[in-house]
Amino acid sequence: MRAAGTLKFNIRDIIARGTTGSPNNIADRANKCGNGVVDTGEDCDGGFGCDGNCKCGPGTGPDGDVGCAIIPATCGNGQLDTGEECDGGTDCTAACLCLQSTTPDGSGGCVTTSNRCGNNQVNPGEECDGTTGCTSSCRCDTGYTASGGLCVLNCGNGQLDAGEDCDSTPGCTSSCQCDTGYTASGGLCVLNCGNGQLDAGEDCDSTPGCTSSCQCDTGYTASGGLCVLNCGNGQLDAGEDCDGGTGCTISCTCDTGYTADGSGVCNLNPTCGNGQLDAGEDCDGGTGCTISCTCDTGYTADGSGVCNLNPTCGNGQLDAGEDCDGGTGCTISCTCDTGYTADGSGVCNLNPTCGNGQLDAGEDCDGGTGCTISCTCDTGYTADGSGVCNLNPTCGNGQLDAGEDCDGGTGCTISCTCDTGYTADGSGVCNLNPTCGNGQLDAGEDCDGGTGCTISCVCDTGYTADGSGVCNLNPTCGNGQLDAGEDCDGGTGCTISCTCDTGYTADGSGVCNLNPTCGNGQLDAGEDCDGGTGCTISCTCDTGYTADGSGVCNLNPLCGNGQLDAGEDCDGGTGCTISCVCDTGYTADGSGVCNLNPTCGNGQLDAGEDCDGGTGCTISC
Repeated sequence: MRAAGTLKFNIRDIIARGTTGSPNNIADRANKCGNGVVDTGEDCDGGFGCDGNCKCGPGTGPDGDVGCAIIPATCGNGQLDTGEECDGGTDCTAACLCLQSTTPDGSGGCVTTSNRCGNNQVNPGEECDGTTGCTSSCRCDTGYTASGGLCVLNCGNGQLDAGEDCDSTPGCTSSCQCDTGYTASGGLCVLNCGNGQLDAGEDCDSTPGCTSSCQCDTGYTASGGLCVLNCGNGQLDAGEDCDGGTGCTISCTCDTGYTADGSGVCNLNPTCGNGQLDAGEDCDGGTGCTISCTCDTGYTADGSGVCNLNPTCGNGQLDAGEDCDGGTGCTISCTCDTGYTADGSGVCNLNPTCGNGQLDAGEDCDGGTGCTISCTCDTGYTADGSGVCNLNPTCGNGQLDAGEDCDGGTGCTISCTCDTGYTADGSGVCNLNPTCGNGQLDAGEDCDGGTGCTISCVCDTGYTADGSGVCNLNPTCGNGQLDAGEDCDGGTGCTISCTCDTGYTADGSGVCNLNPTCGNGQLDAGEDCDGGTGCTISCTCDTGYTADGSGVCNLNPLCGNGQLDAGEDCDGGTGCTISCVCDTGYTADGSGVCNLNPTCGNGQLDAGEDCDGGTGCTISC
């Protein structure tokens, strides 16, 4: 295509189409200005803008044919600008137009028509022609490289080309560079952290105690590419009682019953078991004395080293602190039941005042409308001080309305329903249930009077109905007899629940014998160990240790990394055992802390307790 405004005439074409004159005249014009051929020394010959001397005028130049064309201002700067077909090179005219027999090659030069770009042949000067990645100027596009007449995509060809870190491998971006967190290595992108090698900036890589960011986890210290557990490195570090050895826990503190000596050694507390009553001890041997020199459950220290068995309710004897021990109105905790009063001799007498028709001290009433069976004014009634219970004015219009059992009267509550122990007769009257207390065993009753029978005709706690109206006292641990299901009933090593204490074995006759073997330095049957690290005083491997079968307790390797892992109650701290479970008497709170369980008998009402001492309070609070 010619630039706009450019016009060419080819005299040769005019002659070919028919020109007057003889062949001799045509021959005479050869090699002369005006013969329609641009000869040597001519700019043009007869075309547009060509003067009589076959020269182009000022500001114009050869148009590549026989005429002249205006020279663009940019022509000659070596760049292909608008309005130019070429700029420099063979076959490019002074007006930046290609000669008639050539065509622009798209890159500033001219090629012969037979070799032009776009003929799907790769001609001299072309990188490609009509293939993928090939431009209209037969040059490989950006991102492609010429190779054998084709344009090959640099990134993505599966080959590592110059300037590429990688090509189509894991961690390789679409620009064939290694992604963030990867490092180029031999044409591959290697994940920095996790490659099993210690790279710059890493404490570790895929070793125990190493986090996903290749830094040593809490409780570990980097050392030569490894994460070394602070506790357990065999050195006494700051904050540690010990680091290994007998009595040393996985958290490098001395275990219960051991004391740190300041040099990394945990010494067994020497006092318990030496036969002397040392400071902090309840006892040192004898009945009811545990292996830790405290009085066992159900025993009380007397201050002289003796553990006395707590008075046992149900032994048929009136012990100190008991109102009674059996009989009518006596509860299973050996206190007089509600409505009964102890007479000091072990008998619970029914309080005589309520129901005698007299207004005694402490009574709101003694019979009459609104007066309950305990001589207090019923709900919805108010005592007037003279023994009368007046119906509160808000309840009842004196008529039996729909949905009401009653509307006033004995046994009728403020909500117009019959009180407990009363039954509506349908006419507004609440009749006292007649069966309990009539001396007969009626349907639904365990009993109707007698020892262990409550005022509601059911057997009291600690008693069992025999089906004939009698409440029999349940076998009681502590009655001095070996009952079914008991290992023992008193004596050394016998707990308050009549089972042999830890470290004792029942002989079948009610005696708990101390297990003799542990501590003799030999691995006897039933023992995990007999001394050494992780071996308890009962010759079993301590929590967090595992017996290897040869008498050695090996430390379990996982617990103690300072993190609360799945299946762990805790990982260090008060009450946390070497196996990362809360110790006996402690409860996990879900956040890794072991809280001390509320202690029954400490004189405080803790969560989950009904009471903590006092009449009617059991030993389990």
